[in-house]
Amino acid sequence: MVVNSAVENALATVGAVLWCVQILPQIWKSWRAKSTTGLSPWLMFTWMISLWVLGIYNITQELSIPLHIQPELCACCFLSCAIQVGCVYALRTGIKNGVTWPIKMFGIIATVLLGGALFPQIWEIIKRKEVVGLSIKFIIIGMLGGACFAPPPFDAFAASFYLIVVGMELLILLLAAILNPIAYYRHRDEKVTEVIEEIETIDKIVSSKDYVANAEANINKPSDLDDAFAEWF
Repeated sequence: MVVNSAVENALATVGAVLWCVQILPQIWKSWRAKSTTGLSPWLMFTWMISLWVLGIYNITQELSIPLHIQPELCACCFLSCAIQVGCVYALRTGIKNGVTWPIKMFGIIATVLLGGALFPQIWEIIKRKEVVGLSIKFIIIGMLGGACFAPPPFDAFAASFYLIVVGMELLILLLAAILNPIAYYRHRDEKVTEVIEEIETIDKIVSSKDYVANAEANINKPSDLDDAFAEWF
């Protein structure tokens, strides 16, 4: 198969840029709402760890340059970069000597972490029965970034990283399309019920006040017995 390096680098660059800016809509949404309710903290934490492992794998396997840079920009930390450099050289030395299981281990770990990071978020969605607190733009940009993956030659582990992310994020979009309209009508019915209950409560209070007022008036009003006594005197 003929490899078009220009197309490969262009797609990888687009994917890297999208993955680097995808967090911005989520930051804006959380800041505007002044809350992160509905957003799983495990999603962000696990993704940060997975990108550290992914960076080691991409560099060691000599994938396209944008795929080297993207994990570093997404999870930039000088300490993690230093550790990654050490791991890359150690793994390359092992590969030269015919030891390939460590790099496969890194590939498996990165795949599990990237895919597993989205499970807490999906559980949060199922628990709340709606997608709330999670920026849909954040998910769409991440999905488009993963879809631009195209490293030659084909790498099974590297492909699984991005395909799993695309598939899981597509599932989140599907859940949002199904659950959010249902949640909208559910919340609307709940508000209508609350308003009706408030009106009924107010009516009961008003009725109670009328009852008390009538009772006081009856107490102060001369009874028939009083009229009878008056006639006697």
